[in-house]
Amino acid sequence: MKGMENLKIFYGETFIETATLVGSKINYPIKLEYYKINQEKKYGIEIVKKNLKNRKLEIEQERILNITKSKRKICKILEKLKRNQVMPINLSEIVKDML
Repeated sequence: MKGMENLKIFYGETFIETATLVGSKINYPIKLEYYKINQEKKYGIEIVKKNLKNRKLEIEQERILNITKSKRKICKILEKLKRNQVMPINLSEIVKDML
């Protein structure tokens, strides 16, 4: 169906605790959310990073569309991204290396 919007489906989330970030000058926890983007015949990925810095919510996100036609492959990629706590800024580079 032409003109159909992308469907964003929550895949999972992970938290990076402050103790893990010692030495990085970051003194607040980070929440990472991973989404599968379901397009007409292909799948994409979106990562959303959320954190409270100085009592202000900061949100960073990155999206890549048209990665694969395989639902199984996109789920494997998402699982690796989540397990390794990949942030939005690194998404493009990491996905290129994985493909």
